[in-house]
Amino acid sequence: MMCYGARDLARSFLTVRRNTIQIAEEIPESKLDFSPAPGTRTIRQLLTHIAMGDTFATIVHREKRSFQQINFTELAGQMMAEEQKPRSKAELIALLKERGHAFGAWLETLSEDFLGEALPQPPGAGRVQRPSPEQRR
Repeated sequence: MMCYGARDLARSFLTVRRNTIQIAEEIPESKLDFSPAPGTRTIRQLLTHIAMGDTFATIVHREKRSFQQINFTELAGQMMAEEQKPRSKAELIALLKERGHAFGAWLETLSEDFLGEALPQPPGAGRVQRPSPEQRR
């Protein structure tokens, strides 16, 4: 039996997403292109990156694709292209809300069996051991 179920996972994810949206709403649109150092993401790019953060989980778990079926270079390129798209503050917040709501709703549907599955690792990688209930306490 898992002590942390799908509803808990969804609730936690949505709480963090709401907090992110609240902070994004407080940032003036004129500051969205601020970058703390050369070569780092702007606030606009970072918010897009956060909004798209469910992409990998969606590919692996919803689409049931293995690591061998994922072109990580292509995926990284797609994510970077999304970050470069010009979005207004309202569009960024809508993206955070829409993607967050959809992913949170999907998380709520997961069974304990699904949550307990071991994720197959790529060839050569060590197997990840899930902590026992005693270790999780």
